[in-house]
Amino acid sequence: GEREVIQKLFIMFLLTGALYCYEFYNIDQLQTKNRNLSSELSVLHQQVAAKKKFADEAKAMQQQIIEIEDKIKIIKQLSKLRLRELKALDTLQTIIPEKLWFQSMTYNNQNLELKGYALEDEDLTLFLRAMQEKPYFSQVILKRAQDQKVQDGILKEFYITCNVEAGD
Repeated sequence: GEREVIQKLFIMFLLTGALYCYEFYNIDQLQTKNRNLSSELSVLHQQVAAKKKFADEAKAMQQQIIEIEDKIKIIKQLSKLRLRELKALDTLQTIIPEKLWFQSMTYNNQNLELKGYALEDEDLTLFLRAMQEKPYFSQVILKRAQDQKVQDGILKEFYITCNVEAGD
C-alpha cells in the first residue's frame, strides 16, 4: 500500500508539474501574442486616425467645392443679366431715330424708364414701334407725350416705360 500511494502521489506531482510547465510556456506564448496583437491594434488605431483626418479634410474640401460651384452659378447668372442689359442698350442705340434723344434713362430690376425729346411725333412713333418689335423689350408703354415750347419751336417731350427681357 504505501508504495502505491507514493507512486500515485509522484504521478500526480509529475502531471501537475508538467501541466504547470506547459501552462507557463503557453502563458508566455499567449502574452507574446497579446503584445503583438496590441501593437497591431495600436498601429491600426494610428492608421484610422490618419485616415479620419484625411476624410475630414476631404469632407471640408467637398464643402468648399459646393460653395465655389454656387458662387460660379451666381456669377454666370449675373453675367447673363449683364449681357441682357448690354444687348438691350445696344439695341436702343441702333433703333433710336436721329431726331430723338434721351434726357434720362433709369434701369432698376428689369424696368427701364426713358425720358427725352423728339422733334416730331413721327420720330417718337417710329421709336416706340421699333422697341415693341425687338425681343429685348416687353410692355413698352408711352406714359406721357406732350408738346414742350422751346426757343426754336416745339419739341415732343416723352416718358416711356418697359421691361428688359433676355431676348434669346
